[in-house]
Amino acid sequence: MKYDAKGYVKNMSDGSVYLDIEADEKIIDVFIEELRTGHRYAEVTSVKTERKKFENKYKDFRIY
Repeated sequence: MKYDAKGYVKNMSDGSVYLDIEADEKIIDVFIEELRTGHRYAEVTSVKTERKKFENKYKDFRIY
């Protein structure tokens, strides 16, 4: 994995993508910036973020 992050990402039925990650704050900032840019085959219309307290609840990163 490119980032040292734990959590998961899931495609939602409405076409959006839900992501819940835990990582160093600087890593999250870079990750969010890349999400805003998007993959060359993706159309990113908006990115909404919510910062939460670190809970250390994930052991790895999963894609659902």
